[in-house]
Amino acid sequence: MIRSDREAGLRPFLLVAAVGTTDTGTVDPLPQLADLARHEDVWFHIDAAYGGFFRLTTRGAERLTGIEEADSITLDPHKTLFMRFGTAALYAAHNRTGSYLQDMGPEGSVPDSAHPGPS
Repeated sequence: MIRSDREAGLRPFLLVAAVGTTDTGTVDPLPQLADLARHEDVWFHIDAAYGGFFRLTTRGAERLTGIEEADSITLDPHKTLFMRFGTAALYAAHNRTGSYLQDMGPEGSVPDSAHPGPS
C-alpha cells in the first residue's frame, strides 16, 4: 500500500499498529511493522490505549515484543489499569490550556472528566 500510494504521487508518512483492540484484543505483528516503517522511512505509531499496559506482565511482555521500536505510543490507563476516565497520556497536554478552552470553568473548579481537550 505504501508503494502504491507513492506511485500515485502521494506521500505516506505514518504506519499505525494496534496493541489490544477494544473488541477483540488483537495485537498487530509489531517487529515486522517496525521493520517496514524503518525500511519505508515512515513514522511508526502504536495505538496501545487498551493493551499497552499488559506489557507489565510476563505474558504481555512476550506478546508485545517490538513495542519499544515505536516512534510514539498511545496509552490510556483508564482502560487496562481501571483509572478514572480522562487519564490518557495526551489528556493533560490538551486540558484547560489556552483561551480557546474558555468553557472549562473558573480556576480551581472540578474539570469535566469527559472533556477530551480542544474541540
